[in-house]
Amino acid sequence: MSSKYFAYHMKHKFGVFGKSWLLTNKSKVNQGDEVYVISGDKDANGKSTYFLEGLFSVTSKEDGKHNIEDKNGRYESFSFKLNLEEKTAPVKPLLLNEIDAFEKEEFHNHFSSGQGVNTINPKYQTWFDDLLLANTSSDNDVNRH
Repeated sequence: MSSKYFAYHMKHKFGVFGKSWLLTNKSKVNQGDEVYVISGDKDANGKSTYFLEGLFSVTSKEDGKHNIEDKNGRYESFSFKLNLEEKTAPVKPLLLNEIDAFEKEEFHNHFSSGQGVNTINPKYQTWFDDLLLANTSSDNDVNRH
């Protein structure tokens, strides 16, 4: 049985999320699992902004040393590369800060405080599924479990 997780991508550090893979040091995510990808950025005033990139299926998991260069030319190493397939995603990432139900402090504490990849809270899973259903074409399908 597959599990659902979230992954936090630091857009302000690593650039735009590419949708085909992500790197992590957490070993718990496996092939067949699903991952909601959240990205964080900084606006022109340095304030944190958060985006829902979409829901992705893990098609494979590669162990080993995987390096990625950040925007400052420094490299970080991760233990796992998760290859992804888009399950459902908006055409443009959804800016969560502008949604009435968004609670910045709670969201920051849950998603961006060193979490990286972790199990998705059912409250957020339902919210993300609803947002994706409202903001994607009918060709995409969100599988609720």
